[in-house]
Amino acid sequence: MVVLRALATLPPKPRAMVILRYWEDQSVEAVAAAVGCSEGNVKSQCSRALAKLRTELGDVGSQLLAES
Repeated sequence: MVVLRALATLPPKPRAMVILRYWEDQSVEAVAAAVGCSEGNVKSQCSRALAKLRTELGDVGSQLLAES
């Protein structure tokens, strides 16, 4: 529940990218095709989104997200 609440703080497109990339375990290429952007955009948006999630979740989030 805590992770879901933190995900809800992300804008829709980065949230979709994170879910597709890390929860659905899709490749960068597949995520880019699914959301209609470049692979570089997927990488940068996911990086920023994960940083925000780490901040939102604190120490517990850092441990959870380090595994991804």
